[in-house]
Amino acid sequence: MAATAWPQEANPGRPTVSTPATLTPVGYLQFETGTLGATDSPEFSTRYEFNEVIKLAVNRRLEFVEASAPAVHYKLSRISANGIADVFLGAQVVLLPGEGAKPTLSASYSRRVYDGGAPELSRLIPIRTFVDYGEANEKGKKVQEPYEAYARVRRKGAHLEPKVGDRLPLQGLDIQMVSGRGKTLSEPLSGAGQDNPACATFKKKANDFTENARSFGFRLVYGRFTFLDLGDLVWNELGQLVCPRNLLGSADVYLMAHHGNAFSGVPAVTAAVRPRVVILNNGETKGGDAKTFGTLQGLAGLEDLWQLHRSTNKGTTKQAAEAFIANLNEDTAYRIKLSASDDGSFALTNARTSFTKQYAAK
Repeated sequence: MAATAWPQEANPGRPTVSTPATLTPVGYLQFETGTLGATDSPEFSTRYEFNEVIKLAVNRRLEFVEASAPAVHYKLSRISANGIADVFLGAQVVLLPGEGAKPTLSASYSRRVYDGGAPELSRLIPIRTFVDYGEANEKGKKVQEPYEAYARVRRKGAHLEPKVGDRLPLQGLDIQMVSGRGKTLSEPLSGAGQDNPACATFKKKANDFTENARSFGFRLVYGRFTFLDLGDLVWNELGQLVCPRNLLGSADVYLMAHHGNAFSGVPAVTAAVRPRVVILNNGETKGGDAKTFGTLQGLAGLEDLWQLHRSTNKGTTKQAAEAFIANLNEDTAYRIKLSASDDGSFALTNARTSFTKQYAAK
């Protein structure tokens, strides 16, 4: 029986060792599966993925293509994780069909249609590891929609869920979690544990059942430099960290909890931590409460207060000098930059004016 030759057309979408290659017959769906692997890339130590391609030729010169990687495993240093990669839709057009040894001239276009609804930061810089306490407890559109967008991006990187007391695996830095999932330290950090006289006036308020009370807080130590970030913790949880004993110790720089609102300016905390510098991550009306400014006024050992925005809240009469405020209104988005050395010295820079102040080691 004589063999019947299948008519061949060049395929612009796939490299091949033969010319011409097969093109999906018009009206048929073509499914391709495979694996890809990479080692020693700039982003990953190793990455392996299972990928799928679906092709549909609508005529002899036009083919639609969907490409996705539904399963990806990657490793960065000692951290490994699984995730879902992007989904692309595109088209391939044969401009000049190949024949014999004649190459095919084609054009293609593809567009990413699924990238996890990535927040803007993930579009600007690669995020390889996400550190959080897991799923959001609060229900409702206001919380769940941004959480789900974040979770889709998180699936692309390694995911750590440390517990209170755990240390993050960052070489050269000692980063220890002091709060998370509604829990706070039960034992003092190194160098802490002293009685806190300022607790004499501390009184608990009504419990906060929002995500704020579950916020991560950490202490970062780099040589002789110490930085404290208590996230969005509020009154009661903040008080638990320093009363009746100061479980946190002192800090050179304290990024004040919860934007410096009325429920975060706990006098017992600032008295215990004795920061040289406080940074207020506030907006014009978000945080930066008059009571918080009052708490910081006259704080023993405080050299400077730096603010992300000038506060316009009612009753605010005393705040940082203009040189120490990054944004005078919310029409701009200048940053405050903190640079530290392991000898304990550090510097802060106002990106709006380039004003920098150096703080010598103590």
